[in-house]
Amino acid sequence: MGTCKIIKIKTDPRASIRYITNPDKTDGKILVECMHCDEELAHIQFANMLKNCRKRSDADIKAYHFIQTFAKDDDISPEEAHKIGMEFMERLFKGKHAFVCATHDDKKHLHNHFIVCAAERGTNRKLQDDLTLIHKMQRINDKLCQENGLYVIRHKKRGRAMKYNEWKIEQERPGSSQKSQLRFIIDNAINKADSWDVFLKIIRENNIEISQGDSKKWGTVTKYKMPGAEKFHRGYSLGEGYGDAEIKNRIELRLSKEKNMAIKKASYAEKKKLEKASMTSTEKALDKNKLKISHMINTSAPKDESEAYGLTKWKHKQNAKLSQTIEQELLQKYNIRYTDIESTLSSLRADKNMLKSKLEKQQIACDSQRSVLDNCRILIDMKHYVDYVPRAKNPDAYAADHAEEIAAYHNAVSALEILKIDPALVAEAGELFIEEYQKQLKETIETQEQLEQQLKDIEKKEYELTKAKKELDTYHGKNRDEI
Repeated sequence: MGTCKIIKIKTDPRASIRYITNPDKTDGKILVECMHCDEELAHIQFANMLKNCRKRSDADIKAYHFIQTFAKDDDISPEEAHKIGMEFMERLFKGKHAFVCATHDDKKHLHNHFIVCAAERGTNRKLQDDLTLIHKMQRINDKLCQENGLYVIRHKKRGRAMKYNEWKIEQERPGSSQKSQLRFIIDNAINKADSWDVFLKIIRENNIEISQGDSKKWGTVTKYKMPGAEKFHRGYSLGEGYGDAEIKNRIELRLSKEKNMAIKKASYAEKKKLEKASMTSTEKALDKNKLKISHMINTSAPKDESEAYGLTKWKHKQNAKLSQTIEQELLQKYNIRYTDIESTLSSLRADKNMLKSKLEKQQIACDSQRSVLDNCRILIDMKHYVDYVPRAKNPDAYAADHAEEIAAYHNAVSALEILKIDPALVAEAGELFIEEYQKQLKETIETQEQLEQQLKDIEKKEYELTKAKKELDTYHGKNRDEI
């Protein structure tokens, strides 16, 4: 059961990195991994990435601390948890942000820590820490847990969070905890009661002991105790919708909905009655043949003897009508017929594989260009430390005082040489080189986004055609008797 949270870092991230990479917590740093940065120099690299970011209201945010926690009962090793963490970051950011990942195994529950640079690599953008990011994190995390056979929280939390012991009981025996039973009884009482007093009466009829008291925060509080239980449970502790005021509102809302539904039902029945009375015999026949299903009805199974002949005939007509509608949509939208779907799907799959291959190459090129820009910035900003060493009064002392900056410079030089970029040319051109390279990166990102959109369009078309084929296969593939 993986859960995630985000903490904003507004100071130098060095202390946070030092904390998460503690050897005592990470099996002697075996469970530490850096992506697009160096553990000892990450604070310098992060600062350089942030240097030219556009100023925004969150300009003081230097980095983000992500925490991914697994349940202590999850059957998972520290190495597997670390692998899941790295995959989580890859799917979340796709190489756009540098980060340090550390898996802590010093507690009963395994958990991953990530210190993520707030700036996007190679560009002037900052991470948007809004609800979109939170929802994306949740989706990716849930999917990863599902793929690795871990518990997945199926529903969003409502009201107070469920305690771990209660959650564990619910996983093993759904509905067996006292709170679950109380919620079930209260829900049933709300669906039957037409007032608060009737609600309490129904609760008592279920052998639930009730006690009421006053609270400064919650006002009047109703407490419930199951038969044979030792303690009461306050209504608000059962979750959102179970406080006294909330229960009263739910009863009133239900009564209001039932009243409105009865009015609408009577109005609809009257309207249909008037419509039918004014219909000609031809219009009535057309109304009977109107499409009223969204999926094919399987009529190939043995027919129930009690099923009326008219109902069987109606099913066949509805299937034929839906088949005709789907065929028309295929012609209008894709200019293909049922017999062409399979060949079109084969062509789409081939196009999808080709696009994936192109996208993979584009991603590699994009990552390479981001690395060039990151290291160019380090080289340009740190070069003066290296150049000043021979001129310093005490070169050894100066070099020792600026060992991290000098190390960052030499690392950048080595990285650029590996990427086949001349460091001397970068140092000479300075910001002009970066500006020109940023234009190339922008073009690469735009091409990548276009390819991603094309891939989404193909996958959407593939899904729609597969769905249409499934419905038409059901219609054309069954053994139909003449009516």
